[in-house]
Amino acid sequence: MAFATLPSDDSQEWSNLESVITRRQLHSEKALAVALSRVRRVASPRKTVPLIGLQAAIARLEEAAGAPFEFYSQVLPFIQAQALLLPDFFPPGSLRLLSESFAAVTIPRAAVVALLATSFLCPYADIATRSNLPLPCWESAMTSPYTLLLPCLLHYFARAMQAPPYGELRISRKVLPQAPDWRKSSRPLSSLTVCRQGTVESDASALHANFANRYFGGCAQLHGRCVVEETRFAVNTECLVSMVVAPALKVNEAVDILGTERFSSFAYTGYRQSFQWSGSFTDMHKDSKGQPLTRVVAFDAADPGQPQWTTAVKLRELNKAYLAFSASPGERAPLAPVATGNWGYGAFGDKQLMSIIQ
Repeated sequence: MAFATLPSDDSQEWSNLESVITRRQLHSEKALAVALSRVRRVASPRKTVPLIGLQAAIARLEEAAGAPFEFYSQVLPFIQAQALLLPDFFPPGSLRLLSESFAAVTIPRAAVVALLATSFLCPYADIATRSNLPLPCWESAMTSPYTLLLPCLLHYFARAMQAPPYGELRISRKVLPQAPDWRKSSRPLSSLTVCRQGTVESDASALHANFANRYFGGCAQLHGRCVVEETRFAVNTECLVSMVVAPALKVNEAVDILGTERFSSFAYTGYRQSFQWSGSFTDMHKDSKGQPLTRVVAFDAADPGQPQWTTAVKLRELNKAYLAFSASPGERAPLAPVATGNWGYGAFGDKQLMSIIQ
């Protein structure tokens, strides 16, 4: 059994980080830039990079809401306070790393806030070099002119500050130990409904397909690229935590995320560099106590460079989709319907083939 490595695991390192996180003078862009430089142990913290991405994110939030976004006076102090709670939620060696065989980890949603707050302020990138984890690096987003999804993260913190999230987030790593013998199967294809309008997340009760990269979660924080995966992980911000506990997907693996809430709205006409945060979203798909019920499954397609119609590639995609849409161990049938779209080659190749495979 392996465990995720967090910035608070090393007491001496965390003590140094605390001295930066607890600074009360982070009331300006310059002060925050200097603090981030000190966290990353930059030799000359005075030579900081302007946080132009953060400026743009705050401006977008204010433009869409028609009101000031009190980042430095309210939201940033909240982020600092939540980051300091990380050791309380996760003593060293307590956050399980999902790998090799099926495993699941359940995280209180309050602890999710602490994890994401820490990722906003602290150097997860150093941990990523020691593991196979696609960890987020928000400092790169704050200094990038093409940051698209940072407004979603800031809005998430503002919402969490107003109303602490209730419930738990369950992240499961699903593994297919042996592929079915499809040639011997006599079962008919499942029914399929094609909708010309709407989105995957429009059907709240369905299992939502998330078209992941092998290193799922996307590259939006670093490069500003905004496609289906980045969009979903941004508006359902808690999904980003799965990047901390689940290493890169293997050919027979998928990741299931249950209990995530959607916080942000966006226009689907916005795609890639044209994506824009368009406002707050009220997610009503919850139980009577307030536990979100939305379920997202992340699964990757074959590299687009591989020939799409070869038997090996088609079997690879068939097995991957079968795993993603199957029940996890211990679950009871019937399964929820699947809301999906142009997965993998479907975006660039034969959409009909990928639809039949799914």
